[in-house]
Parts: sequence; structure tokens; C-alpha cells
Amino acid sequence: MKKLVFALAFLMSVTLVAQEGYFTAYNFTVEPQNESTVLQLITDYFSTHKTEGVTVSLWENHFRDSGNNFTHGIVFSGSLEAMGRQYSNDGGSEWMLFITRVNQHVKEGFSASMGTRQKSWGDMTAQYPVQNYYIVQ
Repeated sequence: MKKLVFALAFLMSVTLVAQEGYFTAYNFTVEPQNESTVLQLITDYFSTHKTEGVTVSLWENHFRDSGNNFTHGIVFSGSLEAMGRQYSNDGGSEWMLFITRVNQHVKEGFSASMGTRQKSWGDMTAQYPVQNYYIVQ
């Protein structure tokens, strides 16, 4: 009986952790003179069009090489259910206008990725947690 209770508790904890670890990332290059405009467009749009349970982050890539040669990434993260709600909504004409405006200031697209967070250390609720990402290709 103890083994059954332990196994169920373990499976529930793994399931709860997995529900909060999904992400998609879209990487692109922005010229320095357009960075503040792109930031403002993203801030304006997602301050009123954010899906409940999904975190939207804009990242700046400080260490570029031939395999990761982009300047910025927009990352969406949340539970599987929240991410599903976000992607099941087409966003309508406001989304298309937002994408058009951002694309006018993006030099080039680079890549997209998706996955799950396997493990985290430290306070993930901090405003600016220090994080290391390993991109396996």
C-alpha cells in the first residue's frame, strides 16, 4: 500500500510540474535603431491581449554565434492547457495588424523552437531570474 501511495504521489508531482513547463520561442534579428519600437509594439499588444496562464517574454541574445545568430526572441510559456488556448485563438485583425507592424521593424526571422522545461533551479517567480538554456540541434 505504501508503494502505491508513493507511486501515485510521485506521478501527481511530475504531472503538476509538467503542466507549467511548456514554451515556444520565435527568434529574429532587429537592428539597434528599431529595438525600442519593437519593444513598445510588443508591450502595447500583450498588455491587452495576453492569454490567461501564458507568460510572454522578450529576450535579447547577448552571445551570438553562427548557430544562434539572432538578436531577440519572443517566448511564450505556460501550462499545456493555457498554451493550447492561446494557439486555438487566431487573434483576428488585431493580431494581424500587430504582426504586420512588428515585421516592418524586423530585419530577418531566424528560427522557432518549442519544448518543455525539464528542471529549474532557484526562484522562478523572480522578475528577472537568471537562466541558462541549452539548445540541442
